[in-house]
Amino acid sequence: KKSTLEFIRDSESGIFVLPFSSFDGIPVSKTYYREEVVKQLSDVKQSIIFSKYNTAALRHKESELKKKLLKLDGELDDVNMVYFDELGLNMLYIDEFHSYKNIDIDSSSYALGINKKGSPKCNRALDKMRIIQRDNGGRGVVGSTGTPITNSVTDIYYNMKALQNGELALHGLSSFDSFVNEFFQKSIEFEIDVDTTGYRLATRYSRFKNLGNLISMFS
Repeated sequence: KKSTLEFIRDSESGIFVLPFSSFDGIPVSKTYYREEVVKQLSDVKQSIIFSKYNTAALRHKESELKKKLLKLDGELDDVNMVYFDELGLNMLYIDEFHSYKNIDIDSSSYALGINKKGSPKCNRALDKMRIIQRDNGGRGVVGSTGTPITNSVTDIYYNMKALQNGELALHGLSSFDSFVNEFFQKSIEFEIDVDTTGYRLATRYSRFKNLGNLISMFS
């Protein structure tokens, strides 16, 4: 909808410069999401077939994906809307890349400082990165930031998940749990409670392991 988007276009280079508000306002089509859920559902079914372990978590995920697909099947794309996956872009340069780090974290483990529920804005931005990468051989996304890592292991995971998802998959580290199990250690320690009146036992990811491999991959 032209009235809701602000952008500058260089007609010679084909470059569009958008503020965050406009970038966030461009929707992704239901067709794209439907295709992604079908792929995820197929992967989960394969995992259930070949899993050697308890598949309760996988079957729960399968059930949730089926519900999601059923909901998407009942939704249609607006023919008057221009969707991000229809724009034919071949590169996405995102300034202040850390602004989109609050993505969903699919994890079965518990540790303080891990926010599993991300924001819709950040999840949509990751979807848009995936669309560019899908259409350009895994490449085409550049993230620019002065603060790639602040104080959480999820910051490291986000950067690599967004820009190196294919490499993580090759090493079997696509899921958050497999990633942190490879590179981090948990500790359980007493710390002052939030109300400062007593102590509590706190579980956190507090130590690195296989740091050389992590640095090599991250850099």
